[in-house]
Amino acid sequence: MQTHSTPKISFRRELSLLDATMIGVGAMTGASIFILAGTAIGLAGPAAIIVILLNALVTLLTALGYAEMGASYPEAGGGYLWVKKSLPKPFDFVSGWISWFGHTIACAFYTVVFAMGITWLLQIYHVNLVFPYFEKLLILAVVAIFTTVNIMGTKATGKTQTIITLSQVAIIIFFVLAGVLALVRDHGAWSHYTPFIPNANGIFVAMGVLFIAFEGYEIIAQSAEEVRNPQKNIPRAILLSIGIVSLLYVLLLFALLAILPVNEISALGESAVIQAVDIIFPKYGTGIMILGLLVGTTATLNATIYSSSRVSFAMGRDGTFPAWFGRLHPKMKTPYISTLISAVLISSIAIALPIYDIVASADIMFLLLFILANISLLLLRYGEPNVRRPFRVPLFPVIPLAAIIAMGAIAVMLYQFSPAAWYIAILWIEVGAVVHYFTGGKKQVEKMEEEKSVLSQIITIDRKKFSVHVCVPPTNHAEPLVELASRIARQNKGMVILHSVIEVPNQVSLKSVTYRDAESSIKKLEKLKRITARYDVSAEDFITVSHNLVDAITDAAEEYESNIVVLGWKGRIKSGFVIGTHIPAILKKLQTDAIVYKPYKNIVHKKITLINKLGSDMSLALRVVHMLAKEYNSKVEIYNVVPEKRKIKMAMEFFASIEESFKRGAIPVASTYIKFSEIHKVIADLKTDFVVMNADEFWDIAEYLVGVRKIGFEKRSFGIVLVHAYKKKTELNVEEIAMMHHI
Repeated sequence: MQTHSTPKISFRRELSLLDATMIGVGAMTGASIFILAGTAIGLAGPAAIIVILLNALVTLLTALGYAEMGASYPEAGGGYLWVKKSLPKPFDFVSGWISWFGHTIACAFYTVVFAMGITWLLQIYHVNLVFPYFEKLLILAVVAIFTTVNIMGTKATGKTQTIITLSQVAIIIFFVLAGVLALVRDHGAWSHYTPFIPNANGIFVAMGVLFIAFEGYEIIAQSAEEVRNPQKNIPRAILLSIGIVSLLYVLLLFALLAILPVNEISALGESAVIQAVDIIFPKYGTGIMILGLLVGTTATLNATIYSSSRVSFAMGRDGTFPAWFGRLHPKMKTPYISTLISAVLISSIAIALPIYDIVASADIMFLLLFILANISLLLLRYGEPNVRRPFRVPLFPVIPLAAIIAMGAIAVMLYQFSPAAWYIAILWIEVGAVVHYFTGGKKQVEKMEEEKSVLSQIITIDRKKFSVHVCVPPTNHAEPLVELASRIARQNKGMVILHSVIEVPNQVSLKSVTYRDAESSIKKLEKLKRITARYDVSAEDFITVSHNLVDAITDAAEEYESNIVVLGWKGRIKSGFVIGTHIPAILKKLQTDAIVYKPYKNIVHKKITLINKLGSDMSLALRVVHMLAKEYNSKVEIYNVVPEKRKIKMAMEFFASIEESFKRGAIPVASTYIKFSEIHKVIADLKTDFVVMNADEFWDIAEYLVGVRKIGFEKRSFGIVLVHAYKKKTELNVEEIAMMHHI
């Protein structure tokens, strides 16, 4: 008997260890170190190198906590939702409010840096386009462009992200080589490293200033549900990314000190790195560094604009913010309202505040957020001991306590660098208190079970049973696919697997998808299960949330060891190729048999036509025709395709044995022999209810149908099944092998 329980929903794990590491390295090696290296050396002298190592240690303390909570509570919103689980109201709102502003103000910093980089590039190459308010207009343009990109949901592939990250690393290495060359040219440059610690107090202030350069690793932890083998790969990726970035930063500061003495670096401030490389590689070296700065800023901007809206999106989802913050665009599936509001805030901050106040404000916000996250880690570990934790922070509770103390000290020291940043932070929290009172704080927000993030669930399917895996299309034409699958499953005493995929753009975290977004898919699967029940066939249904539809389908088919995968097709053919969304890519990657089905409404299956071209798909095609003929009580018509200008005696004998197999099954059958060149005319004149064709590979199907695209399969009044056998896995008999050599 069928049960109509809620379909299981899972996220497809798409990120390898390399992908996760590149995410962290790419997020951290943006514009920050290029702009802030000079300021840090001005504050701490050569001891700025120690600042990098200390910041790496403090970062690692909190990063381990993010790794544990990200794997244990993989939900959109990150630190905000962890605080919500562990601390009483209104700390959940405060943490979300701080996180939103922290990402927003960090994005404002990257926007300002991008505008500065464009201005420097124009000035170096004497392009006279700079006019009053040029940079401010440029800031508005940059924010507008990247906001549009995020709302449109433009996909950046993992390969693209890796290329961008590697280019950022290459630019830093280029600068390090410039420093090495400076030491080779002038041995007196070693004096730039003494005294090594001119101002011990400056070390702590510099730690606060450079803290933003280590912001970004938390994205790895927040992607826990998307990372393969998260128990091992998340901590590894965090350790690797922080280690790689720390080494690059140390080398960059070392190189900067090799080129210029501390007093000159301090005077140049944010332009120190750009000006230094001009000394070693005049003109062109500067241009390369600025381009590297722009590339790094571009990558970070694109990710941070979405990050700035992610928390407000999550807060809108659970009712802490007005509900419209939590809306996804109906077509793009991106949080467009929260993105637009964040964009306005980013532009305002970037235009109104000096760059160092922006940096310090972002640092304070992230330090406060990370302090709250570490408190949450302590409370959740003790308060929810039964929660499955794929990764655990070692030396608990020493590490989170040390992180809280260290980050509190850095935040206090930042007052010396920018009192205005603390005033901004306090003002923002007070504004948040007012907003909270008039939104979620004035009345208790009703908890809705369906609004919880869709957590991964273990899907248990009886792998001993024959299974037909139906890829449920997003349109309302899935019923014929399920009916066909149910009939095939019934003939094999098997079951049906109903699989729906929610594909989201790469900018959107998989964890942002909730049951509300999956509601239509859930209802559709419940309806389709009732179809399988009519055939007395058991069914399992589940939903995969993925960035890649093709990989989601092929991975699921392999994981659940499906015997046959059923794909829907609209019957479109263009330039000899079968068109059906992602069908070509799916068939190429599938490691099981597949059926591509173009149904036709209101068919009475009195006649099934098999166009039988010898090849590795033949056995599967015959089995499908046998099953359908028995199910529909149909007669079978076979068009056996034989090679032209060849002896066909062996072919006719073999085809006769096929006809005999139908007769033994008491299935009415009639055979006709045609040449390959006659396929076009036969298909054009077909009077049948159902056509089954076979092919060696998908592209062989394309060759098979050359010349028939004008027929208009989409409008033909019969159903079509294209069968695709995986890698000739069925054994061929002697006659079949012999016939293949004749073709």
